[in-house]
Amino acid sequence: MHYDIKLVTVVDEDIDIDSPDQIEWAVATRFQADRDLVVMNRALGSKLDPSGDSRGLSSKMGLDATAYLGDKDHFYVSKTLGENIVDLRKVLNPDTHLFKKMYKGT
Repeated sequence: MHYDIKLVTVVDEDIDIDSPDQIEWAVATRFQADRDLVVMNRALGSKLDPSGDSRGLSSKMGLDATAYLGDKDHFYVSKTLGENIVDLRKVLNPDTHLFKKMYKGT
């Protein structure tokens, strides 16, 4: 593990690692701290990290947010109908006509 890394989250291949929402979903639905948390104490860290000790040692953690092998079919990423059609950032942006129309109720 690189010394600057303090947190690693492991997910299955059905999770888009470029999507913070999907990673958070995997942690929320597949991770249990009592069995899926790995903590490394007194590991080499960055001397620039103010939370570490004077020698540059700090704790690190890993989250196993993978589905259990026997329950793979139980854990799946659901899709919402139309989720790729509507860009909520545009709809909920107060500067757009869509937001003003929605806010006025027309």
